[in-house]
Amino acid sequence: LAGGELDKAEEHARKVIEIQPGLSRAHLILGQVGMARQDFEMAEEFFKNLQEFEPDSPETYYHLGSVYMGRNNPEQARSLFMEGLSKEPGSQILLRGMVQTYLARQETDEALSFIDSRINEYQDKPELKSFMYNSKGLILMNARDFDGAEQALQKAVQDNQEWPAPYQNLVRLYTATGNIEQAIASNEALLKTQPGSVPVLMHLGILYQEQDNLDMAKNYYRKALEIDKEFAPAANNLAWILAETGGNLDEALGLAQMAKRKHPDDPAISDTLGWIYVKREAYLSAISQFQDALRGAPEHPTILYHMAAAQHGYGNMSEARRYLQKALASEQSFPEREEAEALLEELEE
Repeated sequence: LAGGELDKAEEHARKVIEIQPGLSRAHLILGQVGMARQDFEMAEEFFKNLQEFEPDSPETYYHLGSVYMGRNNPEQARSLFMEGLSKEPGSQILLRGMVQTYLARQETDEALSFIDSRINEYQDKPELKSFMYNSKGLILMNARDFDGAEQALQKAVQDNQEWPAPYQNLVRLYTATGNIEQAIASNEALLKTQPGSVPVLMHLGILYQEQDNLDMAKNYYRKALEIDKEFAPAANNLAWILAETGGNLDEALGLAQMAKRKHPDDPAISDTLGWIYVKREAYLSAISQFQDALRGAPEHPTILYHMAAAQHGYGNMSEARRYLQKALASEQSFPEREEAEALLEELEE
């Protein structure tokens, strides 16, 4: 399955079920095969089996809900996600799914109301509150409410300084509004009064990275890691820069693996680790990481391109072509678009 060999994955999983019908992992694999083929009837059958075996697992509700999202039935998906949340109120994968059901119908106000209600419930759970504020910031950014987006993303950082996503999204916001220079100046002024502030160092690293001033970015990331050697956001971004600029891949791998241990469900960290594996030509390990990343960010064009590159390196040209086509069909801009176009052209010659 990791290598995109769907027929073989199905064959082996069905053989396992013949021997051990109740093995949930085999049903999960067959459901995933169905989703990869967009055979939603097959996916529904095996995800329903999975739900019988693991009735309290939030992932089973998410997988089954994803079938209905694929069928353009977000209302039925929402019902499943809510049922799952009644069993596991803090499941980020189900919370993300709930927001997606509203956005699929362009129900922005309803999505924001759902998020605000959850923020109120999570007052004593800062990681979940941060997750919801980050989601709110992204929705407001897309709605071009930039002031509201900045406030929400800053609150996301405050509630969970260890999580990379809000930092990255703040830089996206500053880029969209043309305020990067102003953001750098304000953060450098703040650093003079708070010289040991890891979040300020992190902000500066990302802002300089966005300007392509990678030496300054690395400097600030290393300063943050000197204060907190296991600060995952700085470790992830430093690992990325090292991998992209011909730096020490062993150091990059160690940094990315540490970040992954601390935040196993973060798509950006899984993407970084996967890309380092691509650089090391460990393509099957890379594919596994990109699968993790795409579970959290299924439409992200950069991750789709990276998955295509890994599949290409592994020798699975049909899967490489499929991921490239999906990446290039995205309306989002992404810096690897030209590379993706060139690789797809090569595959179609």
